[in-house]
Amino acid sequence: MLYIQPTISLMSLPSDLTIKNNEISVSFIQFERNIDSINIEFEGLKKYLLENCHRLNKDLEEYNSDILKVAKGIFDKRKESILKTKEIESTLTVPLKRSHDVADTFSIPISRPKKAITIRPNVKDQVYKPEPSLDHQTYLDILKIINDMGKGFERKPSVYIGKGEEDLRDHYLMQLEPHFEGSATGETFNKI
Repeated sequence: MLYIQPTISLMSLPSDLTIKNNEISVSFIQFERNIDSINIEFEGLKKYLLENCHRLNKDLEEYNSDILKVAKGIFDKRKESILKTKEIESTLTVPLKRSHDVADTFSIPISRPKKAITIRPNVKDQVYKPEPSLDHQTYLDILKIINDMGKGFERKPSVYIGKGEEDLRDHYLMQLEPHFEGSATGETFNKI
């Protein structure tokens, strides 16, 4: 706080003033053999530091009391705005209209059977080495589920914030497994 000038300041701190290990250090150079001049200079600096401390405390007290008033003003303004909105909502009488093309009964959705994944190896002229692959439609179905899941991440970012790569992958797998037979895994063919 010693380096902060209060709103009213009489002089600036000496350039060689340092604060270390909870001590204030200043050098006084004596050009004459008069010890009284050093004592006067020391007492003047001490008086200046104490006066600055007093003025800083006064500035801080004013600042802190103003902060409370500003915060209370912002709070009261926001509260008044919310109360006005609630009052308007409570007096609003908007009639609800029913759609005519909606059935009177509710039908329970039937669970779809899981799609079977057909893995077909690619045939090449070289020595046969089986490589797993998906048919194009299954691949597109998986991409659609992943794309829809990504849109869900964007709509609700607070649910997924702070999740690592493996946690997010598990969310994708949780959505893929009910749609396809077999088990969906994260890194089935990694590094092969």
